[in-house]
Amino acid sequence: MARGGINKAIVQKARNSLLARGIHPSIDAVRIELGNTGSKTTIHRYLKELEDAERGRDAALIPLSEQLANLVSQLADQLEEEAQAAVAQEREQLARERLDYQHRFRQAENRIQQLEGQTALDAERLQTTHHELQQAREQRQQAEIENARLQQANRDLEERHKDRDAQIHSLEEKHRHARDTLEHYRQASKEQREQEQRRHESQIQQLQLELRQLQQTL
Repeated sequence: MARGGINKAIVQKARNSLLARGIHPSIDAVRIELGNTGSKTTIHRYLKELEDAERGRDAALIPLSEQLANLVSQLADQLEEEAQAAVAQEREQLARERLDYQHRFRQAENRIQQLEGQTALDAERLQTTHHELQQAREQRQQAEIENARLQQANRDLEERHKDRDAQIHSLEEKHRHARDTLEHYRQASKEQREQEQRRHESQIQQLQLELRQLQQTL
């Protein structure tokens, strides 16, 4: 069994049917008779074998001139069929190449559309990134200005703290001097009270002694 489900007997039957109807059994005609099945190469091989067999049987009965004419006719038919097969094959190849070219062309168009869309998207992203970068630069400048202001405020605050520390230190010194002075005054007052108390006690003792002497005199 040949490829496409045909064999020599099927090809011979189709050939005989065409000859009976007065149709030349070319490769295309036989293939159409077979329902557009079978390989043209296989059909051509079977037709050649059948024609060679017929020529062998009829060679003794046909005159040489007629045999030559038949041979020439068969060669012409064979050349025509081979040319038609080659043209058909070239057409099929051309059709396949055209379909492949169209497919690749569509793929290229789709790729170009994708690249154009990607380019537009990249341009939009680049524009967005540029805008964000500009905003970031402005925010950075504002942050630098704010940082400088805060640093100056911090320096001013440190100066005020130094002044406040100096004032506190001065107040502490004054407080210490006042406390020392108050302590010295307290100590002096205490000593003075003690001296006055001793003098008072001495005077009382003196008065008591004078009183006893007066009492004795009396």
